[in-house]
Amino acid sequence: MATEQENTTTENPETDNKPQSKMAGKTLVLFIALPVILLLGGITTFFMLSSEASHYEQQTDQESVEEALPEIAIFYDLPEFVVNLSATKKERTRYLKMVIALEYNSEEIEERLNEMLPRIIDSVNVYARELRISDIEGAAGLFRLKEALYYRINLMIAPARIEDILFKQILVQ
Repeated sequence: MATEQENTTTENPETDNKPQSKMAGKTLVLFIALPVILLLGGITTFFMLSSEASHYEQQTDQESVEEALPEIAIFYDLPEFVVNLSATKKERTRYLKMVIALEYNSEEIEERLNEMLPRIIDSVNVYARELRISDIEGAAGLFRLKEALYYRINLMIAPARIEDILFKQILVQ
């Protein structure tokens, strides 16, 4: 029996060596070759994506610089406006003094502004005389005033358009 057990033990290691060698190959592939292949694939993917991303960022940066450059800004100074604000009988008379500049980007608009200047002045004066002190209080009030003047002036000079209205000076007394 001892010889049979020795024979079986000697036979088993030989037969076990073959499956172990197959298992060793699978282990080699599973724990060494596969991670190396995945690592190389990940590195390759990283470099490919980063080079495309940097190329995209360069294009985006160039486009944003081109878009950020404003067109030629030309300013047109309107005369100084001094108007009395609308008040009730109990309130004392308050005055609004404004110095306004119009921003535009074409020489043709300047010609239109010169042609329509008397109407623009009249429109601004009439609108400003109807304002109450509460209408122009705070930043929101000045923004509403700016938007209203922007709308009225663009109506006067249509089809031309101004880009912005800039308050150079505002004084409420």
